[in-house]
Amino acid sequence: MRYAAKDDSFEAVLARANSALYEEFKDDPAPATQYPIGNIVGLPRSGTTVLFQLLAATGQVGYPSNLAAFFWRSPALGAHLQRQLGSTVSSLDLTSLAGRTPGPMGPHEFGYFWRAALGHTRNHEERDAEPWPADELNRQLQSMANAFGAPVVHKNFLAMLHLDEMAAGSPDLRFIALRRPLTEIASSLLAVRERIGISPSEDFGLGIDLESHGCSVPADDALARVAHQVIHLEEYFEACAFDQRDDSLLVDYSALSEDPRGTILNILGLLDIQAHEDAVEHLPDTLATRPPSASDSQVGHAIESAREQHA
Repeated sequence: MRYAAKDDSFEAVLARANSALYEEFKDDPAPATQYPIGNIVGLPRSGTTVLFQLLAATGQVGYPSNLAAFFWRSPALGAHLQRQLGSTVSSLDLTSLAGRTPGPMGPHEFGYFWRAALGHTRNHEERDAEPWPADELNRQLQSMANAFGAPVVHKNFLAMLHLDEMAAGSPDLRFIALRRPLTEIASSLLAVRERIGISPSEDFGLGIDLESHGCSVPADDALARVAHQVIHLEEYFEACAFDQRDDSLLVDYSALSEDPRGTILNILGLLDIQAHEDAVEHLPDTLATRPPSASDSQVGHAIESAREQHA
Protein backbone atom coordinates (compact mmCIF):
# COMPACT_ATOMS: atom_id res chain seq x y z
CA MET A 1 0.00 0.00 0.00
CA ARG A 2 1.35 3.43 -0.97
CA TYR A 3 0.90 6.65 1.04
CA ALA A 4 -0.11 8.93 -1.84
CA ALA A 5 0.28 12.69 -1.73
CA LYS A 6 -2.74 14.89 -2.37
CA ASP A 7 -3.51 15.91 -5.94
CA ASP A 8 -4.22 19.66 -5.86
CA SER A 9 -6.24 19.67 -9.09
CA PHE A 10 -8.45 16.83 -7.85
CA GLU A 11 -8.86 18.54 -4.47
CA ALA A 12 -10.04 21.71 -6.22
CA VAL A 13 -12.62 19.82 -8.28
CA LEU A 14 -13.78 17.95 -5.19
CA ALA A 15 -14.19 21.21 -3.25
CA ARG A 16 -16.37 22.64 -6.03
CA ALA A 17 -18.47 19.47 -6.17
CA ASN A 18 -19.03 19.46 -2.43
CA SER A 19 -19.98 23.12 -2.44
CA ALA A 20 -22.60 22.48 -5.13
CA LEU A 21 -23.92 19.37 -3.40
CA TYR A 22 -24.27 21.20 -0.10
CA GLU A 23 -26.37 23.91 -1.75
CA GLU A 24 -28.62 21.22 -3.23
CA PHE A 25 -29.22 19.34 0.04
CA LYS A 26 -28.77 21.98 2.77
CA ASP A 27 -32.49 22.60 3.28
CA ASP A 28 -33.42 18.94 3.73
CA PRO A 29 -35.11 18.46 7.12
CA ALA A 30 -33.52 16.44 9.86
CA PRO A 31 -34.69 12.81 9.83
CA ALA A 32 -37.25 11.77 12.40
CA THR A 33 -35.42 8.53 13.25
CA GLN A 34 -32.41 9.08 15.48
CA TYR A 35 -29.61 6.51 15.63
CA PRO A 36 -26.65 6.29 18.03
CA ILE A 37 -23.51 7.78 16.47
CA GLY A 38 -20.24 6.26 17.65
CA ASN A 39 -16.95 8.15 17.76
CA ILE A 40 -13.70 6.21 18.11
CA VAL A 41 -11.36 8.43 20.12
CA GLY A 42 -7.69 7.94 20.92
CA LEU A 43 -4.17 9.12 20.28
CA PRO A 44 -2.68 8.54 16.82
CA ARG A 45 -1.18 5.02 16.58
CA SER A 46 -3.24 3.77 19.53
CA GLY A 47 -5.10 1.17 17.45
CA THR A 48 -8.04 3.31 16.35
CA THR A 49 -7.76 2.22 12.71
CA VAL A 50 -7.86 -1.53 13.37
CA LEU A 51 -10.76 -1.02 15.79
CA PHE A 52 -12.58 0.95 13.08
CA GLN A 53 -11.89 -1.82 10.55
CA LEU A 54 -13.22 -4.51 12.88
CA LEU A 55 -16.43 -2.59 13.55
CA ALA A 56 -16.93 -1.88 9.84
CA ALA A 57 -16.51 -5.58 9.07
CA THR A 58 -19.36 -6.64 11.37
CA GLY A 59 -22.09 -5.41 9.03
CA GLN A 60 -23.93 -4.07 12.08
CA VAL A 61 -23.02 -0.39 11.63
CA GLY A 62 -22.66 2.20 8.91
CA TYR A 63 -19.34 3.96 8.47
CA PRO A 64 -17.77 6.52 6.11
CA SER A 65 -15.78 4.61 3.48
CA ASN A 66 -12.99 5.83 1.23
CA LEU A 67 -15.71 6.23 -1.40
CA ALA A 68 -18.23 8.07 0.78
CA ALA A 69 -15.53 10.43 2.10
CA PHE A 70 -15.42 12.21 -1.26
CA PHE A 71 -18.88 13.60 -0.44
CA TRP A 72 -18.04 14.95 2.99
CA ARG A 73 -20.32 18.00 2.73
CA SER A 74 -23.32 15.82 1.83
CA PRO A 75 -22.57 12.64 3.75
CA ALA A 76 -26.00 11.10 3.20
CA LEU A 77 -25.28 11.05 -0.54
CA GLY A 78 -21.97 9.32 0.10
CA ALA A 79 -23.72 6.75 2.29
CA HIS A 80 -26.36 6.05 -0.38
CA LEU A 81 -23.64 5.60 -3.02
CA GLN A 82 -21.71 3.31 -0.70
CA ARG A 83 -24.78 1.11 -0.32
CA GLN A 84 -25.64 1.12 -4.02
CA LEU A 85 -22.15 0.62 -5.46
CA GLY A 86 -20.67 -1.61 -2.86
CA SER A 87 -21.85 -2.63 0.55
CA THR A 88 -22.33 -1.40 4.07
CA VAL A 89 -19.86 -4.11 5.14
CA SER A 90 -16.13 -3.64 4.80
CA SER A 91 -14.01 -6.65 3.88
CA LEU A 92 -12.03 -8.12 6.74
CA ASP A 93 -8.78 -6.50 5.60
CA LEU A 94 -6.90 -5.21 8.62
CA THR A 95 -4.03 -3.70 6.65
CA SER A 96 -3.50 0.06 6.67
CA LEU A 97 -0.77 2.64 6.28
CA ALA A 98 -0.68 5.64 8.59
CA GLY A 99 -4.43 5.40 9.19
CA ARG A 100 -5.33 4.94 5.52
CA THR A 101 -7.13 1.76 4.53
CA PRO A 102 -7.14 0.05 1.11
CA GLY A 103 -10.01 -0.14 -1.34
CA PRO A 104 -13.10 2.00 -1.93
CA MET A 105 -15.01 0.35 0.93
CA GLY A 106 -12.25 0.61 3.52
CA PRO A 107 -13.20 2.85 6.49
CA HIS A 108 -12.08 6.47 6.24
CA GLU A 109 -11.28 9.02 8.95
CA PHE A 110 -13.63 11.57 7.32
CA GLY A 111 -11.21 14.30 8.28
CA TYR A 112 -12.63 17.04 6.05
CA PHE A 113 -16.07 16.52 7.58
CA TRP A 114 -14.96 16.53 11.21
CA ARG A 115 -12.51 19.41 10.86
CA ALA A 116 -15.20 21.59 9.27
CA ALA A 117 -17.86 20.50 11.76
CA LEU A 118 -15.71 21.18 14.82
CA GLY A 119 -13.99 24.36 13.62
CA HIS A 120 -10.52 23.29 12.50
CA THR A 121 -8.90 24.12 9.17
CA ARG A 122 -6.12 21.58 9.80
CA ASN A 123 -5.46 18.48 11.86
CA HIS A 124 -4.34 20.47 14.90
CA GLU A 125 -5.41 21.14 18.47
CA GLU A 126 -6.12 24.81 17.72
CA ARG A 127 -9.70 25.67 16.82
CA ASP A 128 -9.23 28.33 14.14
CA ALA A 129 -12.64 28.42 12.43
CA GLU A 130 -16.31 28.62 13.35
CA PRO A 131 -17.81 25.20 14.13
CA TRP A 132 -21.14 24.15 12.72
CA PRO A 133 -24.19 24.71 14.91
CA ALA A 134 -25.16 21.59 16.84
CA ASP A 135 -28.41 21.16 14.89
CA GLU A 136 -26.53 21.19 11.57
CA LEU A 137 -24.03 18.59 12.77
CA ASN A 138 -26.88 16.42 14.07
CA ARG A 139 -28.78 16.77 10.79
CA GLN A 140 -25.79 15.66 8.77
CA LEU A 141 -24.94 12.75 11.08
CA GLN A 142 -28.50 11.48 11.27
CA SER A 143 -29.06 11.87 7.53
CA MET A 144 -26.06 9.63 7.00
CA ALA A 145 -27.29 7.12 9.59
CA ASN A 146 -30.74 7.03 8.00
CA ALA A 147 -29.17 6.36 4.60
CA PHE A 148 -27.48 3.33 6.15
CA GLY A 149 -30.52 2.46 8.28
CA ALA A 150 -28.22 1.78 11.22
CA PRO A 151 -26.01 3.42 13.82
CA VAL A 152 -22.85 4.88 12.28
CA VAL A 153 -19.30 4.72 13.63
CA HIS A 154 -16.68 7.39 12.96
CA LYS A 155 -13.00 7.70 13.81
CA ASN A 156 -12.66 11.16 15.33
CA PHE A 157 -9.39 12.37 16.85
CA LEU A 158 -10.80 15.87 17.41
CA ALA A 159 -13.62 14.62 19.63
CA MET A 160 -11.43 14.57 22.73
CA LEU A 161 -10.86 18.33 22.31
CA HIS A 162 -14.60 19.12 22.24
CA LEU A 163 -16.20 16.21 24.08
CA ASP A 164 -18.53 18.07 26.44
CA GLU A 165 -19.62 20.48 23.70
CA MET A 166 -20.42 17.61 21.35
CA ALA A 167 -22.26 15.60 24.00
CA ALA A 168 -24.33 18.61 25.06
CA GLY A 169 -25.35 19.23 21.45
CA SER A 170 -26.44 15.67 20.74
CA PRO A 171 -27.65 13.00 23.16
CA ASP A 172 -27.16 10.38 20.41
CA LEU A 173 -23.36 10.59 20.39
CA ARG A 174 -21.37 7.73 21.94
CA PHE A 175 -17.62 7.62 22.49
CA ILE A 176 -15.35 4.58 22.20
CA ALA A 177 -12.07 5.59 23.82
CA LEU A 178 -9.02 3.47 23.04
CA ARG A 179 -6.11 3.61 25.50
CA ARG A 180 -2.59 2.33 24.83
CA PRO A 181 0.73 2.80 26.67
CA LEU A 182 2.50 5.98 25.56
CA THR A 183 5.80 4.21 24.88
CA GLU A 184 4.08 1.95 22.35
CA ILE A 185 2.27 4.89 20.77
CA ALA A 186 5.42 6.98 20.48
CA SER A 187 7.46 4.10 19.06
CA SER A 188 4.78 3.45 16.45
CA LEU A 189 4.60 7.13 15.57
CA LEU A 190 8.35 7.27 15.03
CA ALA A 191 8.25 4.18 12.81
CA VAL A 192 5.42 5.41 10.60
CA ARG A 193 6.94 8.89 10.32
CA GLU A 194 10.12 7.33 8.98
CA ARG A 195 8.21 5.07 6.61
CA ILE A 196 6.22 7.84 4.93
CA GLY A 197 8.91 10.52 5.13
CA ILE A 198 7.64 13.04 7.70
CA SER A 199 10.12 15.83 8.44
CA PRO A 200 11.47 15.92 12.02
CA SER A 201 10.12 19.48 12.32
CA GLU A 202 6.53 18.46 11.49
CA ASP A 203 3.80 16.64 13.41
CA PHE A 204 2.09 13.53 12.15
CA GLY A 205 -1.40 12.93 13.46
CA LEU A 206 -3.13 15.50 15.63
CA GLY A 207 -0.65 18.36 15.92
CA ILE A 208 0.07 20.51 18.94
CA ASP A 209 1.50 24.01 19.40
CA LEU A 210 4.68 23.37 21.36
CA GLU A 211 5.34 27.05 22.06
CA SER A 212 1.93 27.62 23.62
CA HIS A 213 2.65 24.69 25.95
CA GLY A 214 5.99 26.20 26.94
CA CYS A 215 8.02 23.49 25.20
CA SER A 216 11.19 23.84 23.18
CA VAL A 217 12.22 21.11 20.75
CA PRO A 218 15.13 21.16 18.27
CA ALA A 219 13.87 21.19 14.69
CA ASP A 220 15.79 18.03 13.84
CA ASP A 221 14.73 15.99 16.88
CA ALA A 222 11.77 13.83 15.84
CA LEU A 223 11.93 11.78 19.05
CA ALA A 224 11.55 14.84 21.29
CA ARG A 225 8.73 16.20 19.11
CA VAL A 226 6.83 12.92 19.30
CA ALA A 227 7.39 12.67 23.07
CA HIS A 228 5.91 16.13 23.65
CA GLN A 229 3.07 15.42 21.23
CA VAL A 230 1.93 12.26 22.98
CA ILE A 231 2.07 13.63 26.53
CA HIS A 232 -0.03 16.65 25.57
CA LEU A 233 -2.55 14.56 23.67
CA GLU A 234 -2.70 12.17 26.62
CA GLU A 235 -3.69 15.12 28.83
CA TYR A 236 -6.64 15.87 26.54
CA PHE A 237 -7.59 12.19 26.55
CA GLU A 238 -7.41 11.80 30.34
CA ALA A 239 -9.32 15.04 30.93
CA CYS A 240 -12.31 13.47 29.16
CA ALA A 241 -12.66 10.91 32.00
CA PHE A 242 -14.21 8.37 29.65
CA ASP A 243 -14.46 5.76 32.40
CA GLN A 244 -16.88 8.01 34.29
CA ARG A 245 -19.26 8.78 31.42
CA ASP A 246 -22.50 6.94 30.63
CA ASP A 247 -22.09 7.73 26.92
CA SER A 248 -18.61 6.22 26.68
CA LEU A 249 -16.71 2.95 26.76
CA LEU A 250 -13.02 2.92 27.67
CA VAL A 251 -11.12 0.13 25.92
CA ASP A 252 -7.53 -0.90 26.60
CA TYR A 253 -5.56 -1.84 23.51
CA SER A 254 -4.35 -4.98 25.26
CA ALA A 255 -7.98 -6.09 25.80
CA LEU A 256 -8.78 -5.42 22.15
CA SER A 257 -5.76 -7.48 21.09
CA GLU A 258 -6.54 -10.38 23.41
CA ASP A 259 -10.28 -10.52 22.73
CA PRO A 260 -11.35 -8.51 19.67
CA ARG A 261 -14.67 -10.36 19.36
CA GLY A 262 -15.73 -9.68 22.93
CA THR A 263 -14.56 -6.08 22.68
CA ILE A 264 -16.56 -5.49 19.50
CA LEU A 265 -19.69 -6.99 21.09
CA ASN A 266 -19.31 -4.59 24.03
CA ILE A 267 -19.01 -1.64 21.65
CA LEU A 268 -22.06 -2.74 19.68
CA GLY A 269 -23.93 -2.79 22.98
CA LEU A 270 -22.92 0.83 23.62
CA LEU A 271 -24.55 1.61 20.26
CA ASP A 272 -27.78 -0.13 21.33
CA ILE A 273 -27.15 -3.03 18.96
CA GLN A 274 -28.09 -6.35 20.51
CA ALA A 275 -25.71 -8.49 18.49
CA HIS A 276 -24.98 -12.15 19.12
CA GLU A 277 -21.69 -14.00 18.85
CA ASP A 278 -22.43 -15.02 15.26
CA ALA A 279 -22.10 -11.33 14.29
CA VAL A 280 -18.40 -11.44 15.21
CA GLU A 281 -17.45 -15.05 14.61
CA HIS A 282 -15.69 -14.14 11.35
CA LEU A 283 -13.43 -11.68 13.17
CA PRO A 284 -10.00 -12.84 14.37
CA ASP A 285 -9.95 -14.27 17.89
CA THR A 286 -6.74 -12.35 18.70
CA LEU A 287 -4.73 -9.53 17.14
CA ALA A 288 -0.99 -9.52 16.59
CA THR A 289 0.79 -7.36 19.16
CA ARG A 290 3.95 -5.35 18.81
CA PRO A 291 6.97 -7.10 20.36
CA PRO A 292 9.22 -5.13 22.75
CA SER A 293 11.88 -3.09 20.94
CA ALA A 294 15.41 -2.13 21.88
CA SER A 295 14.41 1.49 21.29
CA ASP A 296 11.62 1.40 23.90
CA SER A 297 13.98 2.48 26.66
CA GLN A 298 15.14 5.49 24.64
CA VAL A 299 11.54 6.42 23.84
CA GLY A 300 10.55 6.06 27.49
CA HIS A 301 13.36 8.38 28.57
CA ALA A 302 12.29 10.97 25.99
CA ILE A 303 8.71 10.86 27.29
CA GLU A 304 9.87 11.35 30.89
CA SER A 305 12.10 14.23 29.82
CA ALA A 306 9.16 15.83 28.04
CA ARG A 307 7.00 15.43 31.16
CA GLU A 308 9.66 17.16 33.27
CA GLN A 309 9.92 20.05 30.81
CA HIS A 310 6.14 20.38 30.73
CA ALA A 311 5.88 20.37 34.52
